[in-house]
Amino acid sequence: MFTKNIYVKFLLFLTIVLSITSCSSDTSNNDQNAELASTSTPLPARTLQQDIKEVPTVEPPEYEQFTQRIKEIKITESKSIYDLENEYDTSNRLIELGWNKPTEKSPEFAITDDLNIEALNSVKEGVRLGREYLGNYGPLKVFIIGSDIDKAKIVAKEFCEWAYEDKSMIEHCINKDQGIGIVEIAIYKGNNGFAQHSREIENPNQSFVMGNPDKSAVKISIHEYVHIYQNAHRVDGWWNDKEDDVGLPRWLEEGSAELLARYLVGDYADYLRESLQIAKKFKRDNPNISIRNLENEEDLRILEKKDCLGGHCVGTLQYETGAVATALLINQTSMDYFYKEYIPKIAYLGGEKAFENSFNITIDEFHEIFDSFLDLSVEKMISFLNKKY
Repeated sequence: MFTKNIYVKFLLFLTIVLSITSCSSDTSNNDQNAELASTSTPLPARTLQQDIKEVPTVEPPEYEQFTQRIKEIKITESKSIYDLENEYDTSNRLIELGWNKPTEKSPEFAITDDLNIEALNSVKEGVRLGREYLGNYGPLKVFIIGSDIDKAKIVAKEFCEWAYEDKSMIEHCINKDQGIGIVEIAIYKGNNGFAQHSREIENPNQSFVMGNPDKSAVKISIHEYVHIYQNAHRVDGWWNDKEDDVGLPRWLEEGSAELLARYLVGDYADYLRESLQIAKKFKRDNPNISIRNLENEEDLRILEKKDCLGGHCVGTLQYETGAVATALLINQTSMDYFYKEYIPKIAYLGGEKAFENSFNITIDEFHEIFDSFLDLSVEKMISFLNKKY
């Protein structure tokens, strides 16, 4: 009996052991399978984005309104500058003299001898780049001033004799006007510049003055040359009876000169971003002042005495805000169209008509669109200017 019980207990023990071994083997196999599975490419899993319906970006109402209005600015199918030139039949002295056409005469340069050849070459390079893109306009003479006051006086006299022909006007220039400004460039070692457009003399010519050329000399020289080009396409007074039609709006005159200068020296994107930030801040801090105030003489006189952003309101509106306005027009057309089609039309149509003829809207309508553009965030403005509609 004892032996039999031992035998039964042994069989029961053996059964339990075999059962445990079998379970252990299955578990081991499952672990191995799981380990192998983890090293293989997993099946595509559903993502959170697949489980949530994508919500479309909702633009603010002012952006939607702007994108509709901006479509109004476009290249028109009206007469091109080529057509206007060929149909022109109104007598105008400047046009007959070729004022608004490229000249075969090369630019001349006068420089105070306290400056070196590098200073001269930097100014020449700016003029070269401007001529290369816009054409060779003039006759043009460039006066480069250093910091020697006596030598600046000599070049100031040369400038006045180039720009004026009447003896009294030359004396006035030397002693009371631009000649004084040239000497002050030497006194204060300024590196600024200014342009002169002598339409009234018998043989009309153009010129600009550049002070103490430095690392920004190429850019400044291009800027001043753009003014030479702009004013080559301004012929006074015959196209209509509006005395206040001065050609380019003031905010485009400086803005487009600076923007093209930055473009030709490879600084377009950085300058535009900086200008957008300044123009945006200006509007936020001065909500009742805009580029349209530059076109009203009474407003302009008030603004010339008012400080904005630590400087003159007029300068900010003309340069940074004007550059943004130029960029918006270029974005809707092209760089070549703005400078080589629109600006030359001014000689034949006048400022207001040339603008409407070129961009399909009036200047007043552009003001409205531009105001709404400046209501956008800086990033929205940059994003818009980086794409075409």
